[in-house]
Amino acid sequence: MTYRLVVVIAAGALLVAGCSTADDPDDDSPTPVPEGETTALDDTMLLVATEMPAWNNAGTWVATDDAGFLRVCPLTDPESLGATDTQGVTYKYVVELDEGDAADSEAEPMLGGNILASFSDEATAASAVEAWRAELAACSEDGELTQLDGGATWTGSDLDEATELAWFDFTGVAAKGASTTIVGFSLQGQDANVESDPLAAPMQTSIDRLP
Repeated sequence: MTYRLVVVIAAGALLVAGCSTADDPDDDSPTPVPEGETTALDDTMLLVATEMPAWNNAGTWVATDDAGFLRVCPLTDPESLGATDTQGVTYKYVVELDEGDAADSEAEPMLGGNILASFSDEATAASAVEAWRAELAACSEDGELTQLDGGATWTGSDLDEATELAWFDFTGVAAKGASTTIVGFSLQGQDANVESDPLAAPMQTSIDRLP
């Protein structure tokens, strides 16, 4: 059985603000963040469990200490791209079992999360989003890159023929002013067919909360 690696990158996922707000319309230099401006991040801006993407009716998101919630296409951490402050949270997807069923104690957890970052100026934040976009696009080198409406990117992993299961990442990246957000989750299954973008609402909520 063969499996084609697919990445979907949505234009709506890359909501990068303009890089210049100078008085001179011809001045395209980066706009620094004035000291004392309300650009600081705090954990109240992070998505809570009930705001995480709705996958199906068979599970819920609960907070966890696990890290690395993107499995197929991990992104460079914001600090390595120049972030001056970050906030993050990770959730574990807990499947609701039928009566008499037991969870697989050896199964890898299905994770999701939200990472916020502040940068020194709008241009640096926009550059970080472009770097993440390039990383996501590179995951499709052996597959197909397709545009999709909504606020997310999608990556499928190689299929494990022994189990006929694969890991699927859904990842959204965006910038607002000098801040950025990453929203994503990675689930395991036989396919990742969705009728609508599961990250559209969570991404918009996260963008709205950025300073």
